[in-house]
Amino acid sequence: VRNPFYYGCIAGRVCNRIAGGAFELDGKRYTLATNNGPNHLHGGLCGLDKRIWHGSSECTDEEAKVTFRYTSEDLEEGYPGRLECVVEYRLSAAGSLRLLMTARPSQPTPVALTSHIYFNLSGTPGTVITKHRLRLAADAYLPVDSTQIPTGHLEPVEGTPFDFREEHAIGDHSAIVDGGGRPGYDHCLALNAKTSGTPALAAVLTDPVSKRRLTVSTTLPGIQLYTGNWLERPHSAVCLEAQHYPNAINTP
Repeated sequence: VRNPFYYGCIAGRVCNRIAGGAFELDGKRYTLATNNGPNHLHGGLCGLDKRIWHGSSECTDEEAKVTFRYTSEDLEEGYPGRLECVVEYRLSAAGSLRLLMTARPSQPTPVALTSHIYFNLSGTPGTVITKHRLRLAADAYLPVDSTQIPTGHLEPVEGTPFDFREEHAIGDHSAIVDGGGRPGYDHCLALNAKTSGTPALAAVLTDPVSKRRLTVSTTLPGIQLYTGNWLERPHSAVCLEAQHYPNAINTP
């Protein structure tokens, strides 16, 4: 499946980056593909985004639901254990979209799925999203090294280009941010809400021209802000990827 920009996919087994394409678990070292410079990205050369999932659908007056299933076999892309994945997309009559992701491993293994949906609320394909306004419920972010691997500690967003606690345009400071070799964001922010089974508000994205608004709530601890720095037309869409912290298997 050709999708070099991960449009709309489920990324995994482990989304985002694993430093050096390797990790140790229960005293054993596992080696993964390095498909993003020296690091492993979004599950490897043939991650979950490039697999054929089996789908089914249901529809009622209140909700339309599509369910996708895929079983990743032991050592697929280097990961230990068999992993049964189920992803449900539920669209309510009121216009809310819920994504429910479940992964059941046969043995201890790292798992961190995310949805890699891109958004451009203007309704005009190809236009940039730098004037979209964003608010994030995040007081801290994860600084990264030159290869986009978190340094292992959190920093306050106050006084940095990562401060979206008050709504402002994405492009206000994006030009001075290194998004992996190009200007723009490709960084994880630590959400304020404690992880629980109840989704908490994480992000509000608004297009000031069309007046369209998107709100994102999640049970996960982080959100990756990616401004499409490497798209064919850079910054023509934005991702708000709810996820566990990148490289957590190596820096818990």
